[in-house]
Amino acid sequence: MYILTDHQFVIIIVLMVVFLLALAKNKKIIALFISFSFLMIGTIMFFSGFGTIRGFEGMAVTLAGFIYGVIGLVSILMISFAIYFRSNSESNSIDKF
Repeated sequence: MYILTDHQFVIIIVLMVVFLLALAKNKKIIALFISFSFLMIGTIMFFSGFGTIRGFEGMAVTLAGFIYGVIGLVSILMISFAIYFRSNSESNSIDKF
């Protein structure tokens, strides 16, 4: 758990760059995998911060889990918008012909 909290910003930046590249290349499965991994890491860290770790360290793990979870939910929302706008633009290009 401490590796995830100590290097939190590096992990988030690297995974978000890979996530944005996957969206740009239209690799939805990879983007969904990264989003759900953020969500799972966040859920595990959030509840383990309450249960196993006491004191300020537990609060830090819980907050880091909350941050990972929120990033996972926002990235799922971004995937939904990307799929919607791509399907909307493809249907408009077919209607023009």
